[in-house]
Amino acid sequence: MSLRKKIFKHIIAFMCFSLLLSAPVSAYHDFTVASVTVFSYKAVVPVGRNAIFFAIARNADGMMVPAYFTWSVTGNVGTIKHNGLFRATTPGTGTVYATTQGVTGEATVTVVSRNGDPVLNSIAIDPTSASILTGETIEFSAFPYDTQNDIMDADISWSVTGGIGFVNQDGLFTATTAGNGTVIASTGGFSASATITVTDPPPVLGSIVISPSSANLLTGGAAQFTATGYDTKGTVMAVPITWSVTGGIGIVSTSGLFTATTAGNGTVVASSDAISASATITVTDPPPVLGSIVISPSSANLLTGGTAQ
Repeated sequence: MSLRKKIFKHIIAFMCFSLLLSAPVSAYHDFTVASVTVFSYKAVVPVGRNAIFFAIARNADGMMVPAYFTWSVTGNVGTIKHNGLFRATTPGTGTVYATTQGVTGEATVTVVSRNGDPVLNSIAIDPTSASILTGETIEFSAFPYDTQNDIMDADISWSVTGGIGFVNQDGLFTATTAGNGTVIASTGGFSASATITVTDPPPVLGSIVISPSSANLLTGGAAQFTATGYDTKGTVMAVPITWSVTGGIGIVSTSGLFTATTAGNGTVVASSDAISASATITVTDPPPVLGSIVISPSSANLLTGGTAQ
C-alpha cells in the first residue's frame, strides 16, 4: 500500500474513532471551539521534504465542529501553508500551531538532514470534484509526490476546461458560466484534474408590475388587476401574490378582483415576500337617478277662471 493510501486510511480511522468518543448529539449543537488537536503522520521530516498537518476542533462537549484554521510554525525549521502543508528547510525541532476562534493546538515537528533531491512521480488535487453556483469560488490544492510517495515542493500551473470560469495561480477557482468542466493542476509533465459542475442560482424576485396602474370606479363597480413578477435580470418569474387594499374603499379577492364599496381614494397592493407594487383607485358615488315625481297639491277644486299653483 502506498504512503498516500496509508495516510488517507489513517485519517478516516482517526476521524471515526474521534466520533465514537464524542458525546451523543443533542438537539442543539454548540459550534464554539473549546480545544484544537494538531497531528501529522510524519513527525520527522527530511530537509526539502513536506508533511501534511491536520487539525480537529472540538466544543466543550468533545464533539467535532467545522473550523477554518490559521497555521504557523516556530523554531526556524520550515514554513507552513494555509492548508497545513509543512515544508522542511532547516534541521532542528519546531512547533506547528493551528488556531481557530482564538483557540490554538500544537504539534512538534523534527527536521533532519537528507541526501539527494526528490524526483517528481505524481500529483494529486483536492478536492477532486465540486458543485458550485455561478459567482461563487472554491480553492483547490495540489500535492506533488516524489518517488518515495513524499510530498515535494514544485511550481504548479493551473488551468480550466469547459469555459465555466477561471482559476488563479493559487488554485482559487471562480465560477462564471453554468456547465461542466475541470480544473487542472500541472507540474513537471504530470497533471491531476477535478471535475466541476456550475449551475445558475435560483432566480430572485426583483420587482412586481401591476396592471392596470390606476382605475376610476363607481361604488358597486369592479376591476380586475393582474400582477407580474420579474427577477433581478428582468425575466418574468412565477411568484405567489398577496392582494390587499388601502383607504377603506373596497375589497380585493385572492385573484386580484377589486370591488368598490365606499367613495374615496385608495390603492390595490400586490406583494410577494418583501416586494410590492400598487395601483391607485378613485371611487365615487354614482349620480342620482330619477325614481319618481311627486306633485303637490295632489288635487284641486276651482271655479271657472280660477288658478292653482
